[in-house]
Amino acid sequence: MLPGNRGSLTLWGRDAEMHRMFSDHMNGEVAKLVESGGNSTYEWQDTPNDNHFFDCMVGSMVAASHCGIKSAEEIEKPKRKSRIVVGQ
Repeated sequence: MLPGNRGSLTLWGRDAEMHRMFSDHMNGEVAKLVESGGNSTYEWQDTPNDNHFFDCMVGSMVAASHCGIKSAEEIEKPKRKSRIVVGQ
């Protein structure tokens, strides 16, 4: 996956230990699809890993959405105006 692609996340710096810790936190919970009475929802279940960064990431995304912040894909690109040059 290339940086900037849909679903990608670019990490800061080059510290492999910090990247591993961040990755462990992002995998601190697992979603399990639960269906009952014709309805379905996801229940989050803890794993042995910590999940503090995961919680902060989710909270940040909710706050950004609430504030109206959009991803680059969601921003409507301005239409380019055509220009006609007459005689020179």
